[in-house]
Amino acid sequence: MFNLHKSKLANVLFCFVKTAPLLVLIGIIFRFLFIVLQVSSIWFIFGWVGGNVKPVVKEMIGLPVESYIYPCIGALGFILSTLCLLIGKMCSLKATCQFEKVIVEKVGNNQVLISKGDLKNIVKLLISVMDVMVPLALIVTVSALWIHVTPYMLILIFIMLCGGAWLLKKGVGFSAKRYKPINRTGKLESYVGSQEQQGFYKMLLLPNYIMLALMSIIAILIVTSLIATKLYFESHGGQIGYMAILTGVAFLQMRSFSNIVVRAGAYNKSLSAIYKAFFTKGT
Repeated sequence: MFNLHKSKLANVLFCFVKTAPLLVLIGIIFRFLFIVLQVSSIWFIFGWVGGNVKPVVKEMIGLPVESYIYPCIGALGFILSTLCLLIGKMCSLKATCQFEKVIVEKVGNNQVLISKGDLKNIVKLLISVMDVMVPLALIVTVSALWIHVTPYMLILIFIMLCGGAWLLKKGVGFSAKRYKPINRTGKLESYVGSQEQQGFYKMLLLPNYIMLALMSIIAILIVTSLIATKLYFESHGGQIGYMAILTGVAFLQMRSFSNIVVRAGAYNKSLSAIYKAFFTKGT
């Protein structure tokens, strides 16, 4: 159904990871630490507001719960999470820089025409792909936990997976049809108020439309999953807090996929050119 072996993005992504596997892995790890530190900081600060601080932390600090040092620790967590995101981005850019060198070598061995704009576009697309790796892993982990809790969830997760793949494909196609090369010829007077200008402004709004559609789906999934979690644990017993929060956070991370939808459509021609450089005969 997914035809990964025929997917240009999947094949180019494989070549990218093969070029700099260690840098890609480090970049993903620091993105994971970014999410973990942010969620932990929010949890820690709200716990302090409610008068709850882990005994281990209180023993380490040696101050009562009322101390204002605890929210400062939470704030430090936010700063460290941003630092992790920066380090992850730097590693990702080093990896894409190495990949660009490989692309240039491949281009030198065949007749595929690749511009500087194509290289910039593929870098932005690959960065977007790396940004969704951790959210995707989180979604898979939560799905596995739910399957462990109740095996019947496997059917629902499979339906959601197929539906998500279909929506991504349709979204990329929708994006590709609306991103067109801008004609730079002609006078400015003829451009202002023209269909070209109107099309350009509609193109700028496209990411917002996609985000609106995606967040609507996420909102429905979060509410549905939280209600299902509450009903399940009320009937079977157990604590719903951690599972409910983890499920909600996992679904909320799906907003990261909006960049993939927009950029995979906008940079489709650049992706095709890079794909040809790697997979045409004689390269």
